[in-house]
Amino acid sequence: MTVTTIDGAARRTAQSLGIRHFLQWLAKDGEPAADTLRGILIAAAPGDLSEVQAVHLLASAVNRWIGAMSRAPNTAALTVRGYAYTTANTLEALGALPDRRYPQYLHSLVSVPRAVGKVSTLGRLQWPEFEGVNGIAARERLGLNLVRQAAVAEFDRHERFFRFGQDVLAGRATMTQADGTSGIRTLLEAERRSWETTGRSQFDPVNEVSPEIAALLADLRDIRIWEAAGLSIGSRMAMLKDFVLHNVALMCCGPTYHASMMVAVVFCCDTGWNRQPILGLPRNPFIFRTRSECGIATSAFVESFKRRADHDVLAYLESASPVSGLAEERMRGEWDATINDYDRTGGSDGISIMDRTAPLLDVLNRYQKMTDVIRGFDLGRAYEKDFFVYLARSGGLFRSDGRSIRENGRGSVLARDGVSFQSLRKTYLFLRVRETGSVTATQTIAGHTSGSVLMPHYLNDADITAELDRSIRFFQNACQALILSDQSIRVHIGLTAVELVH
Repeated sequence: MTVTTIDGAARRTAQSLGIRHFLQWLAKDGEPAADTLRGILIAAAPGDLSEVQAVHLLASAVNRWIGAMSRAPNTAALTVRGYAYTTANTLEALGALPDRRYPQYLHSLVSVPRAVGKVSTLGRLQWPEFEGVNGIAARERLGLNLVRQAAVAEFDRHERFFRFGQDVLAGRATMTQADGTSGIRTLLEAERRSWETTGRSQFDPVNEVSPEIAALLADLRDIRIWEAAGLSIGSRMAMLKDFVLHNVALMCCGPTYHASMMVAVVFCCDTGWNRQPILGLPRNPFIFRTRSECGIATSAFVESFKRRADHDVLAYLESASPVSGLAEERMRGEWDATINDYDRTGGSDGISIMDRTAPLLDVLNRYQKMTDVIRGFDLGRAYEKDFFVYLARSGGLFRSDGRSIRENGRGSVLARDGVSFQSLRKTYLFLRVRETGSVTATQTIAGHTSGSVLMPHYLNDADITAELDRSIRFFQNACQALILSDQSIRVHIGLTAVELVH
């Protein structure tokens, strides 16, 4: 593997420190299977190993590296998580290169240290909306609805800016020099032209703003011009700051990070996925459709699934037609087989089968239309396979970064303490346990084959623990009742008469 290739893949993560640290660690003597893995990475082909073996070898090495970093003195937990996260994105990008076959990187096989501290479900937070609401399940459901509604409302706001901008650029909106609104079209046309030619905003520090645009910004600071054009910016200031105008220009041309974050929040509320697999959605996240359902999964899983599927299944997938009959049976069989093969640890939460009437699908479709407009700005084709992609004032296009939900709350419930992807996921799974009455059923919904991850981190609520204890006591009492009804059983299980009484 050349340094150039590493840097090219790492550019999507904005830094290459993590992957460099991993490769330096891998070069140390005594690391199991280091020679084999180095050979795979240099040749960009699995060699004598099967594809699955190469995938698991890479994941195993990453896990050992993360463990070594965690045990190292003077290494902060945030540093470990940051290196692990950026390295994951780099390895994922390498695995997606069309001209070289690096091993697929699956997040489900890698265990990243979790944040310190216990995460509460939304219903446990002291929100004024919960006053008078009886029952923890009702509070959890209300909390999730409040977050979802706030995220959808914020996404609607961004979509409104986008539609306005597209109408202006397409000439569907009337702009005149008399009221100063013609300058809006000039500004947006210059912004779009900058993205088309440089892959960056005209306000990016590496670009020089033209004198014409600089003079135009001075006029467009007057919020009344925007209102006359039909756009309510929502600012209390009569004269807008330059950075506000820069953001408005971006929002009119395509989705920004804030819009993308809102879609991810709605996705988490409706599926319970973690942030990482959500951001790993492929450009077309609807992997298959039946008459009533559709399957959604991360890019790595989808690639594995397609390699396993037979020609009939692939034909249906490529046509995007609803699958039915024998093809549906084959597709579901391959789907289940892929899950069993690539999710041996039971840690994946990047797989869902959803009802086709789910509100989330509408949000995904609307966001997809926004990203379709900016695909031409991706001059290096770095994000052509990704669902999430957004415009940034500095740096060009991006897929994700490390900002939290609270940083995008804009004074809504999203900005409150305790709102995070982990708390949303925990609330979602808590409600699924209440609905199904079974931890095992919830494991299936969450994409886990065991409770080793869910129980200590998500299903550790006092109420759930109490319910499980009651179920255990009920089972014990039932066993005791059976034993007491037939005294001969004590001989087989070794209970004395005294033990049976007590």
